[in-house]
Amino acid sequence: MYAGNLLAPLAEAGPVLGAFCGRPYFNLTQFRHVCRSVGIAPAAILQGLGHQGELDTEDSVARFPPPSRLLRLLPDFLRLAWYQISIRNLIRRQFRGTNRKLKRFRDYNPAQLGDRAIWAVLRDWQAEAPKDMRLVFALGGQFVYQAVLEKLCTRLGVPPERIANSITIVGSKSVSAQQAFDLLSLAQTARREQRARDFFQHADPDFNQLRDLLAGTTFLTQFDRFLQVYGHRGTFETDWALPRYREVPLPLLQVIRAHVRAETCPLPDEIHGRQQREAAQVWATLSARMYAWQRPWLKPILRLLARKAQAVYQLRERARFEMVRVIGEVRRWHLVLAERFQKRDWLAQRDDYFFLELEEIEAALGDASRSADLASIVDRRKAERARWQQLEMPLALRESELSRLVGAARPVTSESRDVRRKGLCVSAGCVTGTVVVLQHPNEAAFIKPGAILVAPATDPSWTPLFTLAGGVIVEIGGLLSHAAVIAREFGLPALANVPDATRWLKNGDEVRLDATRGVVEILD
Repeated sequence: MYAGNLLAPLAEAGPVLGAFCGRPYFNLTQFRHVCRSVGIAPAAILQGLGHQGELDTEDSVARFPPPSRLLRLLPDFLRLAWYQISIRNLIRRQFRGTNRKLKRFRDYNPAQLGDRAIWAVLRDWQAEAPKDMRLVFALGGQFVYQAVLEKLCTRLGVPPERIANSITIVGSKSVSAQQAFDLLSLAQTARREQRARDFFQHADPDFNQLRDLLAGTTFLTQFDRFLQVYGHRGTFETDWALPRYREVPLPLLQVIRAHVRAETCPLPDEIHGRQQREAAQVWATLSARMYAWQRPWLKPILRLLARKAQAVYQLRERARFEMVRVIGEVRRWHLVLAERFQKRDWLAQRDDYFFLELEEIEAALGDASRSADLASIVDRRKAERARWQQLEMPLALRESELSRLVGAARPVTSESRDVRRKGLCVSAGCVTGTVVVLQHPNEAAFIKPGAILVAPATDPSWTPLFTLAGGVIVEIGGLLSHAAVIAREFGLPALANVPDATRWLKNGDEVRLDATRGVVEILD
């Protein structure tokens, strides 16, 4: 475990991460224990995880542990400090490891290998994959740069949200934001090229004739180049049971069509220029509020912290991008086995394979007689998932409440229709627009340019929709969440931790999203 003895014993507090009815949950007891072990107020971590409402007074207080405990934890402090010092070497080693894994997957055609040979490669990857999480945890510790930067700037009279929206996002972008900017460039090409523009104006909903009708166009050439770079990504991309963009590019094409049909389409250069002007204004404000004796040393420190903070955002997105490249190859190999299971009549459909656990797959590969139970296992899992989908899960739960939650297998509707709610500002700005409530990133066909996107939460599969949105509201997310980082890089006002936003707000509502003040209001 990365945190070592900073965690409470499992028998006392339980694991850091668990699952209940198909939903992952963080163990807040463990997070509180870690914070108190290092003298940090738990409130900062809880808000980063998406805590809603008022925090307990106890969570807002930093209490230093006794010296005896600090001494006992010293080896863990030194180990974690070494990770931070050697973060660049750690990143280089991990990316080299990623390339080795990709080479191993791509050097062989799994369709030409036997079942056992395929499984041996997948099993080896499965054993090594948890080691990659060390980089994710190590990068989490690097966010101290952002915290120190904002604290210093606040003392100079510049609010944190203005810092987050300017000097830490200007210039080069994270790979996820660059993906969205490249998609905007694709949309611009489609708007300029007559054949592409006509196609998107009149195409069928599934874009079945894309390659036939656009053969030889600049747009199709650029689109294929886009898929070469980003095609391994997809909806909820860390789940290898789900297709990649190179398999099903429909969400991308829906976003491009919306841009083609819109009156205007944002230009990446315009967004970059606006951010550069805002960053220059912030630097000028900071410089003006420093004493003359402070400027020679404080200004370079602030610039260094800004560069470090930006680098962390970009490295975190890049680490995920590289990890998903491998997952895309893992999916390709699993699909070979899935097709074989279907051909042998072990399963009715290819994708039923992904309802099986790895141990069940391995058992069937080792003993064909074990395959007789696979279809019934899949049917049971599908029924189980259908029941779980009806459960309305809370953001926080206690073990004593679990049995009650399982018994409440029906959707909970909110009758409250107050006109104003608060949230956490994760990207400053103010905008008025029409609400579009989406539960899934594949619902891109329903969003119009300039709409206020309302979602439960977002991950990189929602990134294409950010090119259409005028603002973003999510029920769950912190300052370091995907919605926050991408919204800032796109200059979109964004509010997180808005209670029950997807039920409270309705499609077509006109709202005023004042993210800077942390408020969203329904307009008459």
